[in-house]
Amino acid sequence: MNQLTLTECSKRKLDQTYLVVYAIKNEINIKKGDYIEKSDVYTLIGIDIEGYRQFINIYQDRINNNRFWLDCFESLKSRGLKNILFLSVDDNKNMKRTAKIAFPEIIFVDSLTQFHLFLIL
Repeated sequence: MNQLTLTECSKRKLDQTYLVVYAIKNEINIKKGDYIEKSDVYTLIGIDIEGYRQFINIYQDRINNNRFWLDCFESLKSRGLKNILFLSVDDNKNMKRTAKIAFPEIIFVDSLTQFHLFLIL
């Protein structure tokens, strides 16, 4: 099996459409000199139109940088992504606001259960 680096993964071509993209938040501790800083890291996993999961990218949230998430979504678009139908994300307002700018038709869901309700309706 070939090993891919994160850099190689972040440059690969993406599908044009994902049914849902999950923004999975993990809190990690980063040692900086003599202290430990807590940081939120988001892993983006997409479900393509055939139902397969695909790793999209990993981002370290920058809370006070309003442009950060817009740059992230624009970089996804430059890799070929044109449409996300649903985005499952926590209460990250910056991510939601900029996702709506990058993908105007996007629908936000807060959990997997809520996403299933959309599919049933």
